[in-house]
Amino acid sequence: MKPGRKGKGRFVKLEYELIDSPAWAAVNASARSLYIDIKRQWTGFNTNRLTLPVAQRRGVHGGKLLNTKTYSKQIRELEAVGLIDIMELGALKAGGNRAYTVFRLSDRWRFYGNEKYSPPERPEGQWRPGERKKARENLPT
Repeated sequence: MKPGRKGKGRFVKLEYELIDSPAWAAVNASARSLYIDIKRQWTGFNTNRLTLPVAQRRGVHGGKLLNTKTYSKQIRELEAVGLIDIMELGALKAGGNRAYTVFRLSDRWRFYGNEKYSPPERPEGQWRPGERKKARENLPT
């Protein structure tokens, strides 16, 4: 830390409006933790290019075992309430190369629970079979 900058380390900003929102209340504690970890990746310059591989999340939390199904469920929860948008789905590509899921922070959560809320949108071809229909069915009423 530079001299004269006492107590000015890095932090993650969570607005009161977010914490008091119906969207925040709708997700469980582990999904909130994941949201904070995703938001830690934001530098101000990579708005639509945030990634958080499962292995990196394990490293953040002391090497505790993180089930990939649990991780996927948390991602879907965050996307469903409008806290994040998935820009590109991760996959295992030819030759064993990995493409990580790419996120962006979203403001759709501000409308969660009212008629202005819209379901998540992804680029064409980024939905898995049946997933788009399920997202539309799970809209708040």
